[in-house]
Amino acid sequence: MRESLRRGGFFELCDVPAQEIAYGIAGQFWRLSGGRKVIESTEQFMAFAEPGCAKVAWNFVFAASSSQTTQLRTETRVQTFGPGASWKFRTYWSVIAPFSGLLRRAILRDVKRRAEHLHQREAAEA
Repeated sequence: MRESLRRGGFFELCDVPAQEIAYGIAGQFWRLSGGRKVIESTEQFMAFAEPGCAKVAWNFVFAASSSQTTQLRTETRVQTFGPGASWKFRTYWSVIAPFSGLLRRAILRDVKRRAEHLHQREAAEA
């Protein structure tokens, strides 16, 4: 998953093992090219405020529900710069949102499947 996100232009903002992973991306996503901006550091992402663009932070948070289970949540935050970017992003998101939801659910199912497989393997070895 990480490599797919990097290929898609996402930059890893933070990775706190067993707690949270966050990615960021900036650009003009409503353009066919995606208008992606090169981001090389968390500091550059935080400072990014180019008029006519948007930046997106996407995280995955792991929270222990019990000694046996962990809840995985994901959230997306968007900041646009300028009224034109805000309107264009809202229009873009109205089209892309259902597909984003499908992608999210697919990622969460894959994480669940891998975690359960690992748990079964560890139980068999014990």
